[in-house]
Amino acid sequence: MGSFQVNIGNRAKPLAEALRDLPARVKSGMRDGFVGLVALPADRYHHLLSVVTESVGGRAGARPDEVANTLGVDIERVGSLLSAGSLVVVTLGLRDSAATEFVQALAATGLASPADAEKLLPFCELVVSQRVGVRQLLTRSQLGAVVLPVLTDFDATVDIRLGFEDGQIAAALPVAVVHMDTDSTGQEVWFQINQRQLERLIKTLNNALKEIQEAERWIDSKPERKG
Repeated sequence: MGSFQVNIGNRAKPLAEALRDLPARVKSGMRDGFVGLVALPADRYHHLLSVVTESVGGRAGARPDEVANTLGVDIERVGSLLSAGSLVVVTLGLRDSAATEFVQALAATGLASPADAEKLLPFCELVVSQRVGVRQLLTRSQLGAVVLPVLTDFDATVDIRLGFEDGQIAAALPVAVVHMDTDSTGQEVWFQINQRQLERLIKTLNNALKEIQEAERWIDSKPERKG
């Protein structure tokens, strides 16, 4: 799924104005996405909200085939559907706007027809009902993204390296070929790693995971500070 950044959370800017300022290429995909969202059965709204919050909050792209299967939509429509869902989640998560105000702004800016905007109200109301959790997730995501690039994609596959002597295979070594991508242009890495290095990496990552889980428990145990 493609990504874009807009200053939609700026509360100083009127909602309709913020939506109107979206880039033209983004608006086109949004219109298609809202058409798909209108056609989505209401019993799948929670699935869509879950997929979008994980994608936006974790800043990691959702797998189109998995999303298509989960939501029961054509894979070709997944990208625009998630873009539209992301706009709803980010806007209503960061702002204090009512669901009715948001759908009215969609209609006023032409991102959705008045009839379709009205049908989008139940999904928007669902997002508003989850606003506290969504806002916390988005805020923590923004905090985690400060300064350094954020991992957005990770793939690994196994390859066999062959050694030859006199035209004959004399040795073979399995290696893992790893690809990592980030949200920063040009910050992409490919490398290979052997079994021993992979075992050491997994051990290091497992230790880091335990420390993060412990840090999460420590954070959750602290009383929320009142502003």
